Amino acid sequence: MDDERGAALSCPRLYGEAAAEVIIASLEEGLCLSEVLRRRHAPMADDADVAARATVAGELARAFWNVALGHGLVLGGLSASNLLLRSAGCDNELEVVSLRCGLAHEINEQMKEDLRAFARCLAEGPEESVGGFLLERVHLTAGGDLGAVRDVDGFASGVRELAEQARAGAASQSKPQGKDGATQPPLRGAVLLQQALALAKKHGVRVGPCHLQVAAAVAGLHGICSRLDPIHAGRPLFELQGISL
Repeated sequence: MDDERGAALSCPRLYGEAAAEVIIASLEEGLCLSEVLRRRHAPMADDADVAARATVAGELARAFWNVALGHGLVLGGLSASNLLLRSAGCDNELEVVSLRCGLAHEINEQMKEDLRAFARCLAEGPEESVGGFLLERVHLTAGGDLGAVRDVDGFASGVRELAEQARAGAASQSKPQGKDGATQPPLRGAVLLQQALALAKKHGVRVGPCHLQVAAAVAGLHGICSRLDPIHAGRPLFELQGISL
């Protein structure tokens, strides 16, 4: 998948047409991303390596959202074990090769607009508005009733705390603190999704299957990008990939 800025995410090419009786396979070279992530950044990694990983994280996120917002497909099931990292063939540039796209989900125009609005809500704030947005676009869409939500203000406050923890990068000078004053680690990937769903369950907020599929796919993407580029892990993914909304 490439655009005027060059390839960001590669998928194996198909030769012929797949069918129930036909299996198409291709040999793709590269280093498994899980192996790359097992290698510590310091002191072995030099500045060029750190910069290359950060670029890969940004390009992977940008490709993910280009496909979602431009073509209505969300790539589910992304993980370090089914992604390869290899040289792009020029300077120190790297590219990611996706070996598994079978869990792609199609989204409609309303879902794409929800994602754009959510991105604006995170980027422009105020953060207090995120909870209300989720109630309107997610809870009501799933057949929920505002009167059934337990402690609307508490839900909004919990969403704001999750957003603050998710924004905290590894190099943050002032990491968010919990209610007991203890420093909280940044939330990433599946852990962020689990806590968000636990918060929704606590307050009786409903999440439909379509929003859940998208959230799971984004959580997988966020987990990979934040491990590749922990310093900027706290940037909202929409800001990270730089797509104009």
